[in-house]
Amino acid sequence: MDSYEVDLLSILPSVRLETQSWGNGKKVEDEALINHFDFCGSKIFSLKYLKDNQDILPENYVGYLDYLEPRLIDADGDVLDDFTIILDQKEKLDIRAQDKTFTRELICYLSYVDKLDNWVELDLVSVVCYPKGGRSIYLNNKRELFGQKYLYVLPSEQNHIHNLRIRKDYEESIIKTFAHIKEKKQDFFLRIYQSISLFNDSCRMYPSSESSAIVLLCAAFEALYQIPKRSKKDTFSYAFKLFWGLDDRIEKWAGELYDLRSKVVHGGVVIKDHLLASSDKHYPHFEIGREIFNDSLLFVLEAKGTLGLEYEYKSRIQEELRNKVISNKEKADDLLKGKDRYTYAAFLNNDELYKEFLTRIESFSSLDYSASEQVFKIIKIFLSILADWIQFDLHSQKEKHGDYQEYLEWRAEQYNKALDIIQKLTGMKSSNYQERYKIEKELSELRQIFRGFEPISHKKDEFKFSISEYVERFISAIWGTYI
Repeated sequence: MDSYEVDLLSILPSVRLETQSWGNGKKVEDEALINHFDFCGSKIFSLKYLKDNQDILPENYVGYLDYLEPRLIDADGDVLDDFTIILDQKEKLDIRAQDKTFTRELICYLSYVDKLDNWVELDLVSVVCYPKGGRSIYLNNKRELFGQKYLYVLPSEQNHIHNLRIRKDYEESIIKTFAHIKEKKQDFFLRIYQSISLFNDSCRMYPSSESSAIVLLCAAFEALYQIPKRSKKDTFSYAFKLFWGLDDRIEKWAGELYDLRSKVVHGGVVIKDHLLASSDKHYPHFEIGREIFNDSLLFVLEAKGTLGLEYEYKSRIQEELRNKVISNKEKADDLLKGKDRYTYAAFLNNDELYKEFLTRIESFSSLDYSASEQVFKIIKIFLSILADWIQFDLHSQKEKHGDYQEYLEWRAEQYNKALDIIQKLTGMKSSNYQERYKIEKELSELRQIFRGFEPISHKKDEFKFSISEYVERFISAIWGTYI
């Protein structure tokens, strides 16, 4: 395929290279964050950095940027005060169309994995300078721009755009790793390039077609894991098992993902439920896959000897993925099978049992509503622990409360009130706006009950946690909100 060398200036209007972090209630400069770096001959920098370092941009591009800058605005009509700029010199492009470049794909990739719930379009405004003179300006490599008063309108206010934080001690090391494999391991580099590009395409596609995004995401994993072309479901799912600690549940989820991909590719009817994982339909397949892609990439880089990962880090993210693919309903059913073991007295005599209980509570995933019918039973476990706690704490409570009988009656009233609230909450649907408001109101009252219900006086070495804190974590996972 014919190609030619050009100089290429790329602008990502919706991405800022952030250099500030929150400290003491305000934003302050953070020396650990960078807003300019080099990558394999490309220069990446922010507009703000350019203002103070004019010599970073070749003279022939200064005029082009002066032309572009006032024509890039946000949804309020304000000129963008900062954005990300990529300069590629002597870049080879296909003569019939503008190609992607790895540097541009890399910045988009880092933006997507930095904040996966941010769906601001990562549009691209490009200036192509031809070797014999002249230039063209493109939007997303397709539509040529010329003569307009405004060349690009950000689909939101600019204070809502994506602030990409590239840290010297992490992301920059990953960038250097990519530069190393590009120079030393060309075939491996092209495979990584292809997988990242497909991942970016899946993220771009997701807002408009989740089923199409699934196909692109699976293709990204196939390129990353180097799965043979004619491989089927078993090979695809086993590749996940190999890279993710030989875990059978992760292998099972990967098989479900491949089945969904095959249904889409072969023209099967795909309804909303098909896009959700497990028989409990507890979480979108795509969201699980995109959240683990970056860690999968790190595993592959480690396997090739180009990156080192700590064992504790790998164990933690493997457990996080396992928690994602197992529904809250299954976790709740498993916890309730042993509910009689989780008592205050048992915890006092067995630290490991106490840790097991807390680990189970912390394993519940947010925004997974499949366990809503078991909430009442699990909250009763918390309340029973509190009731036992009172019995073990009688002496200190008698000293604190003059009329102890009246205090016990108040406790019983609060106990029953908490049960009533939980029973009421189990019948509410958080998808309904009015019901959501009622849920927030009931949860607020429940929080006050638990915080007042929990004994304050206890031995320092007895428990290192707050019952109300773990109730809040659990409720947050089930209803997607903190009480």
